Amino acid sequence: MASNKALKLISIIFHPIFIAIPLIISFSINNLLEIGIAVTLISIIPFCITAYYARKEKISIDIIDRNKRKIPYIVSIASFLLSSLIFYCLNSPLLFTLSIAYFNVSILLFIINTRWKISVHCAAISGLATDATYVFGLLATPLFILVAFIGWVRYKMHVHTLSQIIAGTFISLMISLLTFIIFYKPSVI
Repeated sequence: MASNKALKLISIIFHPIFIAIPLIISFSINNLLEIGIAVTLISIIPFCITAYYARKEKISIDIIDRNKRKIPYIVSIASFLLSSLIFYCLNSPLLFTLSIAYFNVSILLFIINTRWKISVHCAAISGLATDATYVFGLLATPLFILVAFIGWVRYKMHVHTLSQIIAGTFISLMISLLTFIIFYKPSVI
């Protein structure tokens, strides 16, 4: 049986705010400016507002109570929108699409969260796996194993029900996939 400390550590390591960083780097490996902008707007700003808000409210950074997620959601959504606009102006289609995917998924999760708690952890991992698989092909599909693993961790921690885990996973998968189909047209060499 996994200890609560081990589950909590895994949950922190795979926090939705942190898991975007490897994907951002792989999407823009040769452009440090783009990496810096994307990491700042997709990871650092959402992390800082979430950490500040959690500390201010004296709650866990996971913000387990869905009613207390509003401010971090709104700031994160605004940051994802700004990222989308910047990458559109920089003519960076891959990071533009990633930013739009984060924006689209976050808007839908925010709306759902007003009525029902949903797993943002599983949504984030599912989005990461979907985006990576769309761009890099079948070699990235093992990332989907992480979705099941993190879902199990969140379930064992008693912070989500199975339906919340499944909903977060499939909503993000579908919205991310549709976003990439619509907005990302890979260049053919």
